[in-house]
Amino acid sequence: MKIKIYGVILCSSLILFGCTKTDPLLEKNQNYIGEWKSENSTLEIKKNGEIKFSQHLHSEQKNASSDMKSSTISNIKAPLTQLDQQHLHIGEGDLSKDFKINKAPYQQDNEWRLILDGEIYTRH
Repeated sequence: MKIKIYGVILCSSLILFGCTKTDPLLEKNQNYIGEWKSENSTLEIKKNGEIKFSQHLHSEQKNASSDMKSSTISNIKAPLTQLDQQHLHIGEGDLSKDFKINKAPYQQDNEWRLILDGEIYTRH
């Protein structure tokens, strides 16, 4: 009975350890890990390479005869597939997004910042 309990504990530990392993693309880029927020978007980069991206855009058009307002919400949950000095790419095919890295994570005024597609993100 004790052997079975130790076996279950060992298997559980291995599974837990495997889930917290750092993605190879993030091993040398750990400054990217965390939750990043901009004015319209949230980007959560987990240690294991899982990424959640959410964007909420508003637009407003006015002319002499009408006012038109619209809102677009995008949500993507996908693995990190590419990370180099110029691009961060998540997912594959139709369920993917490519970000241009304008400035890699840096510290300014005691905050971590990241500029993707011209948008400033702050780590929370």
